[in-house]
Amino acid sequence: METAKGYVERVTTNLDVILSVMGFGLGLLIISLYYIIDLNQKDIGIAILSSCLIYFIFRNKFKSETAISSREDKFKSILEISFYLIFLACVFIYSTNLYYRPISSFILICILAAIIASQILYVREGDGVTSLLLQIFLLSILIRVGIFYNFPSLMGYDAYFHASMARAITDTGFVAPIETSSKYFYYPLFHIFVSIIQVMSETDIKDAIFYSIGFASVFSTVGIYLIGKKLEGVQMGLLATLLINLNNHNIVAGITNITPGSLVLCYFIFIIYAIFSEKQSLRYTGFILLITVLMVLTHQLTTFVVFLSLVSICAGKYLHNHVYKSLFAKTNNFNYILFFVISLQTYWMFTYVNSNTSFLEMVLSPLMDVLQIGSSYSSAELIMGPLNNQETLETLLLHISYLALPFFAIGGVLAWLSRENIKKKSISFLLL
Repeated sequence: METAKGYVERVTTNLDVILSVMGFGLGLLIISLYYIIDLNQKDIGIAILSSCLIYFIFRNKFKSETAISSREDKFKSILEISFYLIFLACVFIYSTNLYYRPISSFILICILAAIIASQILYVREGDGVTSLLLQIFLLSILIRVGIFYNFPSLMGYDAYFHASMARAITDTGFVAPIETSSKYFYYPLFHIFVSIIQVMSETDIKDAIFYSIGFASVFSTVGIYLIGKKLEGVQMGLLATLLINLNNHNIVAGITNITPGSLVLCYFIFIIYAIFSEKQSLRYTGFILLITVLMVLTHQLTTFVVFLSLVSICAGKYLHNHVYKSLFAKTNNFNYILFFVISLQTYWMFTYVNSNTSFLEMVLSPLMDVLQIGSSYSSAELIMGPLNNQETLETLLLHISYLALPFFAIGGVLAWLSRENIKKKSISFLLL
């Protein structure tokens, strides 16, 4: 018995090393399957392989907690002033190039992100972060403005359909009948939200979409900051907020291809924050239940993905508590998941996905297509179509845009699972 306990302890204390080796093998396997059975996911395999290999080689350096002196107030002030000066330069470039983005604008945006990241290095517990959060939000909005208004028309797979539904609500004051709105007759909150903004701001539908979902997708990430601050401190919260706003998928879902699912992602961030707040008051419980109901009424498939993510989080909490005999969060997860299941099942009884397609087929079919065809879906495809020929460098840049975040996340997860941190962190958040 003692031998078994000793073996389990050795495994748990070296979990980061074990998983980094397993991740390297997994990446190698995915790359091999590309040549064996034409599984077109080699870029994901390369990201997993390289991230685990880099962590394994440099893991001791990653654990160093040498702090940068916080006394360099003069340099911090220079960075902050530089940010606003460069930001004004970007605004000037955009105002003089309405439907064209010169290379200088992309270079300046990269510099702005680097300035924010440099300032984060100097932040310590107790320091004010309002200015940094404002800079992150300004940069995020600047990027989205540059994409959204780069073309006079709307972008997205079914953007015109959703825009027409929102415009119909604005003109009539009612949700369009099911003959016109199809299944979205049962999921109208996104269109009502856009319509409200259009009426209140007295603007056209394109601006209303940006003012609603564009701003919501940025400001809702304050929940990411609060989660990161709680788990790892102020620096991690700020860095996580910066990365989530610069992440390609978040930009595509929030601007390039705006759908009701974009609003669901905003709800999801608030639910995660409420869960990790560990507060048991009636206010927080009511907040989570209200947001869950709003999600169910907003979009079907995206809400189902959120449900699967929350189940993973709860499973992670249980696994952590079972293995390390610690209680990370006190939220009654089982009752909440049960409420989520009942809400989905009850509402799905009155709605449909497709008259000729079952819900299971609707979920599994896109998954099989992605595995076999590969990750070609991107913002470029939404604009130019799937038949455009991309150069090797262009393809590499597009793939890096959505693989960069998982690449760094894998290293961060392994660092969190290191011997020094394993009993302080919850695997549940890593599964998110």
